[in-house]
Order: sequence, then C-alpha cells, then structure tokens
Amino acid sequence: MPDKIRRLLAPPVFENDEEKTRIAGLLNAVLLTSLAITMIVIIGLLLTVPDPEAGVMANSVFLLMDLGALFLMRKGYVRLAGGLLSCLLGLFFLLLTWGSGGLLGPAFSCFTIVILVASLLLGGNAGVIFAGLGIGAGLGMLHADLKGFMPPPVVPITLPSTWIGVSTNFILTAVLLYFATRSLNDALERARRHERDLLAEIARRQRAEEKLHKSEALFRAISEQIPDSLFLLALDDPDVHVKIIYANEAASAMHGYPLEEILGRSIAFLNDSVTTEKMPERVERLLAGETLVFEGVHRRKDGTVFPVEVTSRMIDYGGRKVAVALDRDISERKRAEEALRLKVEQLDALNRASRAVTASLELNQVLAEIVSLASEMAAADYASVVLVDEFGRWPAVDGQRSPAGRPLFA
Repeated sequence: MPDKIRRLLAPPVFENDEEKTRIAGLLNAVLLTSLAITMIVIIGLLLTVPDPEAGVMANSVFLLMDLGALFLMRKGYVRLAGGLLSCLLGLFFLLLTWGSGGLLGPAFSCFTIVILVASLLLGGNAGVIFAGLGIGAGLGMLHADLKGFMPPPVVPITLPSTWIGVSTNFILTAVLLYFATRSLNDALERARRHERDLLAEIARRQRAEEKLHKSEALFRAISEQIPDSLFLLALDDPDVHVKIIYANEAASAMHGYPLEEILGRSIAFLNDSVTTEKMPERVERLLAGETLVFEGVHRRKDGTVFPVEVTSRMIDYGGRKVAVALDRDISERKRAEEALRLKVEQLDALNRASRAVTASLELNQVLAEIVSLASEMAAADYASVVLVDEFGRWPAVDGQRSPAGRPLFA
C-alpha cells in the first residue's frame, strides 16, 4: 500500500526531456502542497466558522482547479498545468487582497509567490507578465481605494494580522524556494549522472573503435601478405548483387585489374558464365550459415580464364551480412593433375602392351596391338610400325592400323 501511494504521489518522468521532468517535479510538489493547504482550510472552515458555505465553496473550486492541473501535468501538458496553477494563485491572492484591506493589507505582498511560481514553471517571460499583472491590479485597487470603492476588510488590519500575513508570505516563499532548489539539485544530479554515463559510453566506444582499428590493421596486414585473392562480399547490398567491398593486392595482381576497378562491382564480372549461374544458389547457402568450398573459373582483364578454388563463409561485419571469399589460382595444380593423368594412361598402355607381347608370339599381332595403343595415346588418325634392316632399308612394313584397329595396308 505505501508503495502504491508513493507511486501515485511521485512526479511523472519524461524520457529524453530533462527540463520537462524538472518542471513537472516542481509543479507536482507545489500542487500537492496547494491541495493539502486547501483541504486543511476547508476542514478549518467547517469546524470553526458558523456559516462556512461561501468559504467552502470558494476553496472547493480551487481544489478542483488544483486537481485539474495535476491531471494535465500527468498527461504531459506540463506548461498548460503550470499556467493554470499560476492563474489560480494570482486570482486567489487578488481576491484575498481585495477582501483584506487592499494595498494596506498583508495579502498583497503574497503576490510575489505568484511571480515566483510563474517564473519557475513557465520561464522568466511569464514572471515578467505576472509581475505586470500584479502592478496593474495594485494600481486598480489604489484607484478604487481613492474613489472609496474598496469594501471594508473582512479581517481588521492590525499588527498581529500584518505579522501573520507577512509571515505566511515568508513561509510560502521559503517552501517554494525549497522545492525549486531541490528540483534544480535533482536536475543537476541527473545531469551529472547522465554525463557520467555519457563519458562511460564514450570511453567504451573509444575502446571498441581502438579494438576495431587494431583488428582492421591486423586483417589488412595478413590479407596483404597472403598470395591468394581475398574478397569481402556484401550479400545484402540493395543495389549491387554480391558487391565487392574489399579486395587485397593479390586479387588485383591475379586478375589484372587495379583495385579501384574492382571495388564496388559485383563479383560476377570476374566469373565465367557457368560460375555466375551458380551464384544465387551459393549465396542462399552462405546466408544459411554454410561454409562453401568449390571450384570455378575466373576471367582476367585481358580476357584469359583460369581455374580457381574458392573457400567462402558469411560473417557479421558491422551489422552487415558479408561473405569472406579466399580464391586460389589452381592452374598449376590442374596442369599437374593433367600430367599425372597422362602418365597413368601411358603406364596403363605400356602395361597392356607388355601383356600383349607376352600373350602372343605372332609378330603381326604384337605390332598391331602396339600400333593401336600408340594411336590411342597420341590421339592420332593412324599409326604404323616400320621395320628396317641393318642398312636402313624398309624390307617389310606391317602393323599399320587405323584408330578402329583395321589394317591400313598389309
């Protein structure tokens, strides 16, 4: 229960608006104090005055106006509520001055409370306006008093009544300044807290930026030393599909393009048509978190093509979806694989020829098998074996075969 009452009486807090929160805190304190005083006055009238109806009615109106200002403040209309309270207090002290002897009564000096409230809640201009209104009201009462229009004071003007009025003015001024000072101190404390948080956030961001700069420097140092092409590819760029946002010097040397002609373009301009056709499917797999290793074909600036092995994975790069792609020129590996394949075929052919020689003693049959294997290995249209004697003459020619194995001539 106490927590609910505390929350009900607490002033509203407006995020990202320190000044509005400060004024609302001060206004809340003044309104709650005014409500409490008005209720005490009503109770006092009911208990002490024989015919309290008029006084109770007037104070009830003030009570409702206080509640209305409190409602407006909690709805966010802080300046409107402050204006309503200032007008309410001005009207109250004006009527009190009119009924307590005019300018000679102690109530007129309490109009300074209205000026202070207006200045604190609405700004210095509002204080000047209410000061002008107080001066005008005083001149009006002076004129009315000189013309004999002022009613007799409800309470006779005596030294005790003057002391009570002035003391009340002192008390109200002190209470108001107390709330104003506390409001300012709270605002200063919030500002200091905000400053500390801001400095801490700035320090954290500076540390993060320093760490990022070090990471970027390390990344660039490593990327410029590796012999393979390294690309950072933006997968979420709305204008360029798979946009190159970083490439190392090896990528420039490998493809024959200056870096300024590579950056900002789609990686597709370096691919052959087959590799480009497979890009959408590979991008989907990267976005799904897969690590891809595949072979493709790249094109140099001079138009020549070469095989590459690509290793790629998506990373989060400053909130963007970026793929890191390492492209290796595998031309030498492909040539070595081709040479190995030919060597294996040659060995297989020699093995088959060896089996043919050992399987038959017929010279023509052996020569025909050798010629067939030789034409197959050389991808020739035809092949022949020529036998010469010790004088270099060709006494016999046999074993000539077409690719199909048919004798070309006997």
